[in-house]
Amino acid sequence: MNKKVKVALFTSVVIFIFLSIVLPTEGMLMGNNRKPNVLLITLDTTRADRLGVYGYRKGSTPNLDAFAREGVLFEAAFSQVPITLPAHCSIMTGTAVPYHKVRNNGKYQLPRELDTLAEILKRKGYTTAAFISSFTLDSRFGLSQGFDVYNQHFNNSGKEIKAHTAERKAEEVYRDFSQWFNTIGPAPFFCFVHFYDPHDYYEPPEPYYSRFKENPYDGEIAYMDEYVGKIINRLKSRGVLRDTLVVIVGDHGEAFGEHGELGHQVFCYEENLRVPLIISGKRLPRDKRVTPRVDVMDVTPFILDYLGIPVSGNVQGISLLPLIMGKDVKKRGFYIESIFPNEAMGSAAVKGWIEDDYKYIDLPRPELYHLAMDPIEKNNLFFKKNFLAQKMKRKMGVYLKMYESIRFNSGRKLNAAEIKRLASLGYITSDKKTTAALTYPDPKDLIASWTYYIKGQRLLHANKQKQAMLNYREAIHLNPKFSWPYARLAFLYNKNGNIEAALQMFKEGIRMNPRDYNLKIDYANFLISQSETYDAFVVLKELEKVDSPEVSTAVNLAKGNIFLKRENFKEALYCFENILKVEPENLHFKKTVGMCLFQMGRMPEAFAVYSEVDKHTKTDPGVLFYAALTASQIGKYEVSVSYYERLLKIDQDPTIYFNYSLVLSKWGKWEKAVENLRKFLAIYPGNDDRKKMAQQMLEEWKKNLR
Repeated sequence: MNKKVKVALFTSVVIFIFLSIVLPTEGMLMGNNRKPNVLLITLDTTRADRLGVYGYRKGSTPNLDAFAREGVLFEAAFSQVPITLPAHCSIMTGTAVPYHKVRNNGKYQLPRELDTLAEILKRKGYTTAAFISSFTLDSRFGLSQGFDVYNQHFNNSGKEIKAHTAERKAEEVYRDFSQWFNTIGPAPFFCFVHFYDPHDYYEPPEPYYSRFKENPYDGEIAYMDEYVGKIINRLKSRGVLRDTLVVIVGDHGEAFGEHGELGHQVFCYEENLRVPLIISGKRLPRDKRVTPRVDVMDVTPFILDYLGIPVSGNVQGISLLPLIMGKDVKKRGFYIESIFPNEAMGSAAVKGWIEDDYKYIDLPRPELYHLAMDPIEKNNLFFKKNFLAQKMKRKMGVYLKMYESIRFNSGRKLNAAEIKRLASLGYITSDKKTTAALTYPDPKDLIASWTYYIKGQRLLHANKQKQAMLNYREAIHLNPKFSWPYARLAFLYNKNGNIEAALQMFKEGIRMNPRDYNLKIDYANFLISQSETYDAFVVLKELEKVDSPEVSTAVNLAKGNIFLKRENFKEALYCFENILKVEPENLHFKKTVGMCLFQMGRMPEAFAVYSEVDKHTKTDPGVLFYAALTASQIGKYEVSVSYYERLLKIDQDPTIYFNYSLVLSKWGKWEKAVENLRKFLAIYPGNDDRKKMAQQMLEEWKKNLR
């Protein structure tokens, strides 16, 4: 080998090594054997154009802005669907909504056949954890697949439902994340953090409420930004940020009347779909902006590509690495949809196709927009460019035919507690069946009804009942097929003592919406509250014919409450045990089961239930009392005494002292038995037979002290 060849070869090797170190490549970017951590943060209901780094000047997002300057920002990231659960399923699986088939909140469940990002990384040795801030992403909807920890501790107010508030603040999510972060070992981690704060109602805590009183939505984003910064700083302070790929992405946007809609779910305009997407990791560029349009379903294939993990052929998203590196990417079209207006409002579902700068929306009155020239989507070009619109419609049809033909079982059957909870968020719908758009009215013609309903909800939340009722009535007037306002009006009539008006509202709503089983369930519960149990059973008997576990669970709850009123504890127990099969973590129903067992004299089983519930509640006086009582009934005196001692630290009711002294006497602890019976006599307010009996017992017990 001559000298020139040797020099050339040496130079080539040096250049190759240099490029492999300096330049990122598609695949594993870390360049060493240490697997990088992955942190995925989703910002619920967050519009891209409300962050400072996207050009907004009225808000305050210093942490997100600073993070973007350290990484890569995508200027045109969007979600296929303006609904939380379907969007997150796309983020977590890299698949399109028609493919994974989770098309709305509540009634759908991510199919087990689909691999989530957490499952893939867990198989690669990652510790996996998720911190969820809304019931909408509760584990029962399937997103918990692959997580070692799926933290969803929503506030529990002791009502029948798991989480009466249905969400939790960013500071609570951060607290649980931080506690977990303190415990993780050396294995690489995949952590998913979900912030729900910008969701309606917009009520940021201080100081953000005062700072953004005129625009509380911005205040919610500013508050959320604070805790995004805290999480990033936790990683930084521990020295792991440099070895962590961080992806921050929105799930959908929020409308403020731009096209008549308040909130989200109905339309697929840019305010509903355009979201922030910011990425930072070792060897990724800093302060770079990527302009081509991307989909949130690209997140999973990007993360896998970054880690050097093969991407399944079932994934429709693409890796973002080529775009980040400035490479040309094969042209593609983008599908969008919302079947919510069909399921909830009786209108056509919204479906559409985006290609190049054009967006086509397939509705009874179709729409076509040039997004670059008309970003606010006000100039409908459908008739001017009909050939292009029809071409885009055909492409959308091919796409749907391809992916809707895949068979997964994504049907999700709700229980009664979930129905109430999702209704509080405005997410419950009654019918999953979608039909061709032309058989239903255009949602544009019904959006005013939706808007009046949302305004009514906000007024009711502000305790302005009269104004809320006016808005609900107008919503019904504009769309009698929209069942939600009927239930709200009936609730308010009932609350204000106008029972007859509530009854008529339920009947009218059911007449106009005979297939709305949720309205019928509300009607049955209303009848139960009025002690009209015979009529309630008639309604429930009809609902029993419905082939739906969702409805049968709601029927179990209603029937269980009737049986409790009748003190038929055997039948009540059967109903509530059926509910626990669906919602095993519900402590309220567990306590109800314990109470039924106690009333039936099945003390060992009752004690087992109360002792299990106590592990979760710790300081619930009712649980401690019945745990102590049932323990004594089965001869576990020492255990019973320990429950009474804990109970007396939080409640000094005379009955507790009396029962406590009885257990001590049975256990042969006469000195303490006498001491506590004296305490009972000292504070017992009455002078009845019970007091006389206690005085006689005291004299007898004192003999055992001699």
